[in-house]
Amino acid sequence: MKNQEELSDSKSSSLKTKIGTLFAIGTGPSSSDFLTEQAKKAICSSETIFYPSTKKSSKAFDFVKKQVDVSQKKCEPLLFSMTKDEKISKREYECAKEKIEDALKVGNIALLTIGDVSICSTAAKIARLVKNDGFPVRFVSGISSISASFSALCLDLGSSESLFVTAGDRAFLSNEIPKILSEKGAKAFIKMKKYLPQIIQEIKTAGRLSYSHLVFHVGSADELIFSNDDLLTLPENIIQEQYMSVLIVEG
Repeated sequence: MKNQEELSDSKSSSLKTKIGTLFAIGTGPSSSDFLTEQAKKAICSSETIFYPSTKKSSKAFDFVKKQVDVSQKKCEPLLFSMTKDEKISKREYECAKEKIEDALKVGNIALLTIGDVSICSTAAKIARLVKNDGFPVRFVSGISSISASFSALCLDLGSSESLFVTAGDRAFLSNEIPKILSEKGAKAFIKMKKYLPQIIQEIKTAGRLSYSHLVFHVGSADELIFSNDDLLTLPENIIQEQYMSVLIVEG
């Protein structure tokens, strides 16, 4: 049985191993030009870079490599299948958490995510798990696709009474689109992987099509903006590749 002094020494030794800070970093949308100086500093101060990915690379990491020399850093993907199976998803998050916590015992970690880390990001979910285990965590904000899209349209968020940010597919499946459109204020729909055309039809039915815009790959060389009736005839590649696209309905 350990005495109080031994317990204190054990606790102190455990805390000393937790020397690193996890920086969850938003890299901005669709272009390395959005990477902030604060993000660059946090990446440079980190020994290891992790980036959530469904394959062997990620847009967020590609953006960083264009702005920061990562040749002397350990860089590792955290692979996610994006499955709806809760058991598999939980196991993937636990695996990512364990890898990060092991690396934090050596030094700082940069965990990258496209857009802003605080808006629907895998990195934020991982960071919460790590923080719950007692490790220091800091969020480094990035420019979100939402704010960048409003700027691309020269729209002033302050002119609207409120702003509703909605996961489009989820709202469509729960039949919430009509209610959301009836509220006063601007609306920004994100995460429309499956039901973008159906959401646009809901907007048309509500009589809001003439106030609506889709911003595709904002800030990149491929940026495109579709407004009003053009939303009804979107090219198939836009529908299929709408990651980081934002559908905006003016208030």
